[in-house]
Amino acid sequence: MTLLDRAKEKNLSNRVESVVTTGVINSTITKRMLRSVGNTMPISTNMHNKSLRHSNAGSPARQMSPADVKKYVGEKDGLLAMDLFLVQEFRTFENFEKHQLDENGRDYTIAAVKGSLVNSLKTHWRLYDATTGSVLLSLPYETEEILEAEGLNQNGVNVKLDSLNGNTIDYMMNKLVNQIKADFNPRQIKSNWMYFSKGDKRIERSGQYIKKGAFKKVISILEVNQGSSSKEKIKIRALYNLSTALFLDGQTDAAIKNIRTGLRKYNNKELKRLLTKMEAIR
Repeated sequence: MTLLDRAKEKNLSNRVESVVTTGVINSTITKRMLRSVGNTMPISTNMHNKSLRHSNAGSPARQMSPADVKKYVGEKDGLLAMDLFLVQEFRTFENFEKHQLDENGRDYTIAAVKGSLVNSLKTHWRLYDATTGSVLLSLPYETEEILEAEGLNQNGVNVKLDSLNGNTIDYMMNKLVNQIKADFNPRQIKSNWMYFSKGDKRIERSGQYIKKGAFKKVISILEVNQGSSSKEKIKIRALYNLSTALFLDGQTDAAIKNIRTGLRKYNNKELKRLLTKMEAIR
């Protein structure tokens, strides 16, 4: 997968804000973010060597055309573009009376200043398919950190806030990288599947194989002669076990088709529930 930095603002030098806005004047920090994200991906990645000035006034860059995707993706199957990287800093101050105790334990107050510093990091990502140029995913990620300090005057509070603020951007970047890692990396999810283990010998054997995860053996046992029994109850159980084995073997379409065919013959609640479950997680 190719990683592309489109987060530099094309009009940053002309934009004036009432808040302090940090970053994205050069591409060093955005490339570091891209590199960190690339290192967490479950597939190999390479980073396009040039950062593009495509974002606009704190908004994500526009969606790329299929032609542009092909231009930047190279030989990879997909392109992950960072379309926004906006760091903002907001400071507020409040005067208050701070309670103190003198050497005799008596309470008195002094004039003081309380300050807060809110750092925020907003990013936006698009994952493109290399063949069609279409957007597969469009994902915003953002976080913020709040720092507080007190002092006798605003200048003193600012000094304290600055001393606390040294690694905040890196900390926020790492938080977002971990969120992206969690979304893009496959995770094992446990799921409970019912199956039948009692009936005739075929049902018993198929149940044993399902328990062991030997789904292809279940298919070989039941696929040809799932309806060979004269008892409807056994036929339904064979249909249920076969469909479950097909689905867990990765043959999802065949499993769903098998159940739908069976439901035209048998109005069975277990089969209906199994079909609903399969269609929900297909």
